[in-house]
Order: sequence, then C-alpha cells, then structure tokens
Amino acid sequence: MLNQKNIARFRTVVTRIFSEDEGISSRDALRRYYGPLEEQDQTVEYVRGVVDLLNLTTKSIDGMVVLDAGCGYGMMCMLLATLGAKEAHGIDIMEDRMGVFKECLSNLKAGGTELPVFPIVGNAMRSDYDDDKFDLILSVEAISHYREPDLFFEECARILRPGGVLLISDGNNGANPRIVTECKELWRRFEQGPTGRIGPHIIVEAYEDIRKGMIREAYPEWSEQDVAAVARGTSGMTRDEILEACRAKEEQGVIPDQTFAGDECPVHPGIGAVLERFHHPRELAGRIEVFGFKTQVYSYFGGAGGNPAIRFANHVLKALTKYTLKYARGYRIVATKV
Repeated sequence: MLNQKNIARFRTVVTRIFSEDEGISSRDALRRYYGPLEEQDQTVEYVRGVVDLLNLTTKSIDGMVVLDAGCGYGMMCMLLATLGAKEAHGIDIMEDRMGVFKECLSNLKAGGTELPVFPIVGNAMRSDYDDDKFDLILSVEAISHYREPDLFFEECARILRPGGVLLISDGNNGANPRIVTECKELWRRFEQGPTGRIGPHIIVEAYEDIRKGMIREAYPEWSEQDVAAVARGTSGMTRDEILEACRAKEEQGVIPDQTFAGDECPVHPGIGAVLERFHHPRELAGRIEVFGFKTQVYSYFGGAGGNPAIRFANHVLKALTKYTLKYARGYRIVATKV
C-alpha cells in the first residue's frame, strides 16, 4: 500500500483541499489538525503511519468497506479511499467538523476527484448502519473520548462482519505512569480551570463554569451560592442529568454531591464527550473480548518518519510489548470478530 502511486494520489487530495482558490469555510480549523500535510514529507509520513497501522491486520484494504469511527474532518477516510477501500465511511458527532469534511469532498469532486467516501453526523455507539456491514472499523485517537466505550464495542460487534477487524490506536496509554499523571492534570484544568493553553489543548471555558451557565439559564432566581454548589456537585453529568439534579434541589432541597475528585475523567456538559481518558490497553482488550472478539495488544513508539534505524527499533519494541508497554506513549489493539 505504501507506494509512490498511492502517495501521489493522496498528495493530489491534500493539495486540492488546501488550495486558497477552493473555498472551505473553516480552513483554519482544518489546518490546526492537518496543516503539516501541506509539506510533501509530512504527507509521506502520514501515509506511512496509516499504512503501518493497517498492516497490523495482515489483510489488504483493497475492496474493503471500512468505517472511521470519530472521523473528525475526514482526512483518514479520504486516505483510506485512495489506498483502495471500496467504501470509506466516516461518522462523528461534531456537526461543524463534518460540515468541513463534506465541503472537502465537494471541492475534490469539483476538481475531478471523486472518492467513495460517505460521511454522516451520528453517534458511533448508536449508529444506523446495517448489521455485518463493515470489514474494518478504525478508532484512531477516539476511544479516549468515549464516555461509555463498552457501548462502542457492542456496536462494533453488530456492524462488523464475521472475521472483520476493529483497529484501535490511541496515545493515552494507561499502563504508563507518566501518561496517567499528565492526563489527571489535564482533567483538573478542564474541569476547574484556569482557561488557556495546556499542551496542545486550549481551555476556553472550564466545565464547572459551563454547568453554572446551564443552571443559571434554567433557574435565574437562584443565588450564586446555590448555582456554584450545584455546579460543583454535578461533575461528570450532561445537561439532562444536571437539570434533573436541579429539580431535586428545587423540590427536595437536595444538593448533589458528585464532585470532582481528580480520579475520574470529566465530561463535557454539553456534548457528553470525555477528554483524553486513559485506558490500560490489556484491560481494554479484555473488555472488547466480552463482545466476541479475539484481541492483540501492541506498544506503539512511532517510527512513521521513515528513518530505517528508528523503524527497526520500534519494530523490536512492538515485538516486546509484554515488557515495553509501560514505557510506550501509545498503544494499538487489533480485535477480530469471532
């Protein structure tokens, strides 16, 4: 799959998308995620990284019907189509990102490149896809954002064909103590503030403050003290759950006590997404197996840059996953539906 023809085809896609002559409403947002792809060497690295991931399945993508669950702006789907997928579907709950994804496809079509790519706005844990539809499902940097990953595994078991593969890649390796510490600090900042940048993330409004806004809107007569108390006690809840807690306080005088203690990943009150939750890969694999899968876990140290020595070292580290997993930043899980 990693050959000059496929790289050139994907390079054409990238060049067209980022052309200033082709209007995309949120090109700046797209560039924040994929801007480096405008450089030729970064395009090659991205393709190599995805091919390395696909190679873990030991199957060819040619002719496959594939799904990118949590597809964002859709770059992965477009690459999967150029690599030979018969159909590349993408699902994501974020309507703004999916709007940009669809604009990209329209612009490609206008330029003479029509890809078998099919984006929909939806929930990957409760989709409308038919049973046994897909040969391959990818979850790349998405599993750490699911509030209830078991629902996702159950859905994958439904929509994957027998022998189909769920391929998970994530950079929040809960077997690595350093990653756990980093994640918990990120949780605290997103839940309680202050706003601003932390690593690659920008905190616009703390989750506790978002909850305060919801409560004030629903109960404008409440004192700031009551608003703050209920906001603190509804950590991890979404809008409907928060309003239910408000009703209990209003009718029974009960202040909710689900406060943020630092050991649970906070939940965005508006959309229900969680931020950078870490999972221990082997424990996660065990949960996947409950739904009728065979799994294999791999350490991931990188190597998509192409340096032969680094690629060889990373191949060895992957082969020694039993010993290297606790040092890896990322992990990969190959789950085959029995």
